[in-house]
Amino acid sequence: FFNYFGARDGDDGLPWRDLGGGVRKCQIEDFELTSRLLKTLKNEAGWPMDIYELHVSWSDGCLCSSIKEEMDLKVINIRTWDQSPSMLVADQVSELVDTVLDVDPENCFVFIHCAGGIGRTGNLAYGLSEIMCGDVPKDPLKKLEWFRSFRPGCIQTPEQLVDGMTLSNMILEDMVDRCDK
Repeated sequence: FFNYFGARDGDDGLPWRDLGGGVRKCQIEDFELTSRLLKTLKNEAGWPMDIYELHVSWSDGCLCSSIKEEMDLKVINIRTWDQSPSMLVADQVSELVDTVLDVDPENCFVFIHCAGGIGRTGNLAYGLSEIMCGDVPKDPLKKLEWFRSFRPGCIQTPEQLVDGMTLSNMILEDMVDRCDK
């Protein structure tokens, strides 16, 4: 995520209350959100990456018979400027890979989002496709064309494409390192 609403620099306009210690809460009608900062990975070359736990709870049903529902999400927030590449370093890429590999494909989803859902989102999706999709073209421009067939306009600048290609290579290197251990 970029511009994650539960982050202390989030800009979604929701009524977040800072409880201290990296914890923020928000009530939106029947939904209660609790965001907890777990750790920050610094990056001298690019942008810091914050890892959050987002707990969402709500009631499902009617007044006479309702069930409390809950969901926990892991959120990776990369603090970048709009349209800039993510420029992740090795430990950040490893955290990203850990998160994706920890997802149960039958019961979980991976959401990638930025303000518009096409530029920085496309950049990360481009890199992550190496381990998440089986039929992605290997040629970089054909891969970009493939992504744009699903999400028109994704990856908006040459810098984002280069960063996506770099991220793709870093993810593959991380996977090779894991196999060698």
